Amino acid sequence: MGDIDRQGRAGRETRTAEMGRNTVRISDIAKAIGVSAATVSATLNGNGDALRIARDTQEKILAYARAVHYHSSAETRRSRMEKAAENPLVFCVFWRSDIMNERVGTFLLGLHQAALERGRKIQLVIEPYEPGTFARCLDKISASLYSGVVISGLSEEEQDELEKRDYDVPIVLIGRDSARFHYVRIDDFRAGENLSRMVRAGEVRRASEIGFVKGSRAERIVEAGFTFGCREAGIPIDESSMVRVERADRDSGYAVAMRLIRQLKVPEVWLVMDCRLAPGIMAACKESGVRIPEELRLIFFEDSDFLRSHEPTLSCIAVPSMEMAAKTMDILQYACENPGMTLQIKEELLPIYHFRESSGGGHRDSTTEKGR
Repeated sequence: MGDIDRQGRAGRETRTAEMGRNTVRISDIAKAIGVSAATVSATLNGNGDALRIARDTQEKILAYARAVHYHSSAETRRSRMEKAAENPLVFCVFWRSDIMNERVGTFLLGLHQAALERGRKIQLVIEPYEPGTFARCLDKISASLYSGVVISGLSEEEQDELEKRDYDVPIVLIGRDSARFHYVRIDDFRAGENLSRMVRAGEVRRASEIGFVKGSRAERIVEAGFTFGCREAGIPIDESSMVRVERADRDSGYAVAMRLIRQLKVPEVWLVMDCRLAPGIMAACKESGVRIPEELRLIFFEDSDFLRSHEPTLSCIAVPSMEMAAKTMDILQYACENPGMTLQIKEELLPIYHFRESSGGGHRDSTTEKGR
């Protein structure tokens, strides 16, 4: 019977200690000691000496706080952050399969480097998805699986579906704005508009765009900005010169280039929405005897080794993927350390323009400038 009583008392004492840890407030300690709540708060946060609180008063406060298992919010927050730093954050990166070019590798490297610089351990899960199929991924966006989610390449319809649901995990959209989720993007319209300035308006007779049948919203906005800039500069551009391809590969580049070359109005400028089309386009130009940039000027979206090393060098606009990754890491880390936050974080960055020979720049070596 005595053992049972002792166990019962021990259980009650444990429950009392747990209750004290969860319910004791600064005002309770202040009332018990007979001082102000401000004095208790200053002492528990380590500011007692700076505020000239008597040492014996500080000792009474600290002793009482220990007895009731009180932990200050600063201690709790510090403990939570220390534990979080030890456990890896698991981020899932959803990336549309047809735009898994050099940029996705750079972005992942940027996330890794940003995590190292911030002293955080992360694990990355890569989820490629086919154009138009992102709805199948919605059930995977859960805090039970991941600490945070990054999504790139959504179409307008896919984003609408995404925003119809509520999620318990922070989400960052890449290359898109949103009324609900965090995002990191460039000003796509302005980027496209500035591309039209990479050629001298008086030296070209027509502009053409080579995009994708299932292009993202960001791609469409870049194209719209380019169209607007060309028309403002007096460069003719119309529906007949806007073509769409299914895939970003050499064969698609070759086929579309041969089609456009048949109706070429020299000198002409083409905006090509993926640098992976470049090998096929350049093969078609060589086979047809089209001279770059005298008869045809080319500007590509995204940079690559092929564009940098080709003769002539090929101009492009590039997304600052490393900077985007660093901003994404900052957003996800902050969201993970502040669960339940309602603040939406929006980051808009400047693209990078590489002015090379194919746009009529006349320079063998590339010149890189941030968009203004």
